[in-house]
Amino acid sequence: MCGFFVFIGNFKINEDSLKKSINSIIHRGPDNQKLYKYENNYFGFCRLSINDLSINSNQPVQDDEHIMVFNGEIYNFKELIKKYSLKDSNSDTLTLFNLLKTNGKKIIPELNGMFSIVFFNKINKSIIAARDRTGQKPLIYFKNEKGFVFCSELKILINLYKDILDVDTNQIAHYLKYLHVSPNHTIFKNVNTLKPGEIIHIENEKVKKIKYWSPIFEINRDKSYENLISNLKEKIDSAIARHLISDVEVGAFLSGGLDSSIIVARASNFLKKKIKTFSFGYNKHSELNDAKMISNLFHTDHFEIDENNMKIADELLELSYFYDEPFADSANISTYFLSKFASKYVKVCIGGDGGDELFGGYINWYDRYKNYKKFIEKNNPNFLISKYISKIPVKLYKKSFFHRKFVDQYTLGNNFISNYLGLRSHTSNEILKSIGLNSNINLFDDIEVSENHEEYDKIFELDIKFYLPADILNLKDKATMATSLEMRSPFLDHEIIDLALSIPQEFKFNNNTYKKILFDSYNEDLENIINQKQKQGFGGPIVEWLKRGDVEDLFYDIVLNKDNKMYDFLDYKNVKKISNTNNYTKWALLNLGIWFKTWL
Repeated sequence: MCGFFVFIGNFKINEDSLKKSINSIIHRGPDNQKLYKYENNYFGFCRLSINDLSINSNQPVQDDEHIMVFNGEIYNFKELIKKYSLKDSNSDTLTLFNLLKTNGKKIIPELNGMFSIVFFNKINKSIIAARDRTGQKPLIYFKNEKGFVFCSELKILINLYKDILDVDTNQIAHYLKYLHVSPNHTIFKNVNTLKPGEIIHIENEKVKKIKYWSPIFEINRDKSYENLISNLKEKIDSAIARHLISDVEVGAFLSGGLDSSIIVARASNFLKKKIKTFSFGYNKHSELNDAKMISNLFHTDHFEIDENNMKIADELLELSYFYDEPFADSANISTYFLSKFASKYVKVCIGGDGGDELFGGYINWYDRYKNYKKFIEKNNPNFLISKYISKIPVKLYKKSFFHRKFVDQYTLGNNFISNYLGLRSHTSNEILKSIGLNSNINLFDDIEVSENHEEYDKIFELDIKFYLPADILNLKDKATMATSLEMRSPFLDHEIIDLALSIPQEFKFNNNTYKKILFDSYNEDLENIINQKQKQGFGGPIVEWLKRGDVEDLFYDIVLNKDNKMYDFLDYKNVKKISNTNNYTKWALLNLGIWFKTWL
């Protein structure tokens, strides 16, 4: 797990700027840092040594014809060595370099792992850039008159090109609604991100985008439930075994929920010594007792912490450096806090990310969507009087939640994407308009779901394409790498994903039972400790946090400061009005203000 930057073209960057760039991402790779210059091209790399701890795997890797930087892990590199008759190696880095030399971009779909890759051909000046299937590892790119820039973190570009970066107000609106920017954009109009499952091939300055993977639902109703359970357990076991490959000790995040408990149960079976497990709990909605029961069952070396020592304002300010885009899912604070603790003991942790998106863990959202759809069909199935309804102030509605969601989406029409994502929003269009943002834009114009799927399969598809990369994986990458901790997610192994996409939705959730097939697969292994309970999540109690003295002082200093550059884009008077309430809009405004103060 590492961080990098690449400048390919005709750049002239002084040594001080290069060193500053390396130092700005050293948290991603404190074990080794290296700069390499070839003609007017620059490659910078920070390494967190996990596999092959020798200097042989230091990057950038290069020979007379090629240069490569690679962030992530290739879990099936041993199998690829055999398949392509390569020299045996303990290094996935060197294996990947040799595979790209002989196979080019054709090898990318064969990789099992999490990765962002840039591969440069010195002879013909071509570039291959690729990102893993679900977006576990970030890859940002930027083009100007001098050439192309690729990097793991946006701060590389902000530090060098702040004066020419153009803040995208549509993404500010997106952020205020969903607590993050779009998975397929950045906060700047002129800075892009590779999409999950995408390859970019650049030759003669022509950019060709290739989608090598996308979640495809091919529902299999021929297999029995028992057969699916058997297949699923086999795939999960194989994936966990792969994700434990490491030359350093691997620990685990243990929340006490089903997903992380399965990971710990099976990992404990594969490892020859006790696995270290790490848990965090809030005072009022803690799962520490559940995590402790799992730890006792599998005899882990268990550590737990709670929120009592968290200094929320300080944590927010620290995180603003590592989250170099606006981000306000409060789970990033607890994840960062836990990661700082865990990184004292291990360099790698595995966790249960992806289980909810693949197997139906968000039953509260599914119920809301079902009720919302009934409301729409009953009250105005064709949206014929939408414009008139939209003129009525939200406060006059008796069913304010459903009416507000309905009004927010009327300009986009009655379509699945706008309806479902509308339910996930935290800030109304009415508020966006009042503070000076465009509320009538389609924020999802680059997100597609198959028209042929059943509606709940569309929800799974949308969660994989939207919520998972933009929120969950973005959160985990930045919060863990801020503490030099590698996070691995076995459920996102593509063999598990492919199987999950074939499972009928009624096997995933029904009658208020969530992740049914996972529960039935492992209930006996977990000795019936895990109950079918409502998902608690990892988010913090932001209503309480916003009342804390340190957070109130920070809000006053940041958001109520007219000189904050956020007011180049927002209306100060109306922001001040809506900041009297304690909700996620206020929390998002606080994080937005901190980002502007930190970076612009």
